[in-house]
Amino acid sequence: MFKRGLSGVVAVLVLSFFVMPTEAEEEISARKKKLIKELIEVTEVGKQAEKTMDMVLAQIERNFPQMMSGFLKGEERGKFEKEGAESVTRFLKRYRELLPKRIDLGQLMEQIYFPFYDEYFTERELRDLIRFYKSRTGKKLVEVTPQLAVDSMQKTNELLMPKIIQLVNEIMQEEKERLSKTKELAEKD
Repeated sequence: MFKRGLSGVVAVLVLSFFVMPTEAEEEISARKKKLIKELIEVTEVGKQAEKTMDMVLAQIERNFPQMMSGFLKGEERGKFEKEGAESVTRFLKRYRELLPKRIDLGQLMEQIYFPFYDEYFTERELRDLIRFYKSRTGKKLVEVTPQLAVDSMQKTNELLMPKIIQLVNEIMQEEKERLSKTKELAEKD
């Protein structure tokens, strides 16, 4: 009887460990939730995410064929330039079409931002942020942030892509040589 009771208590304790909320998952006060929601609205997080995603996808569509052709040689390059660009365009068009149907960005924003804003900001700080984002400068920051993100990614690609392509080609050449040596050794044995 004691043994069965003890195992039941242990089972309840183990289960409660998985079911009970951690400190980070504790309920956010209604007042703080309201402030976080207002901050998300004034910063237009959902709209900004969509704008940024559209800009990034457009940039990928423009740059992907060129980027990939840097990794390909000869006949493969020509074939990819014809077929790959069309495939990327179809893929991105379909992605843009299906994403809003499959993912509720509003709900996703709440799942992502509410716990973080709750953890990192007090109610007073949230009010300060809301006041800032309602100001002329805050509104401008909201307006230009997606373009800043895209411009910085584009500049990063511009500066890094040639170096990355060179690095990948070097590593591929090293691997090709290693495989060739391995094959030679295997043929000698």
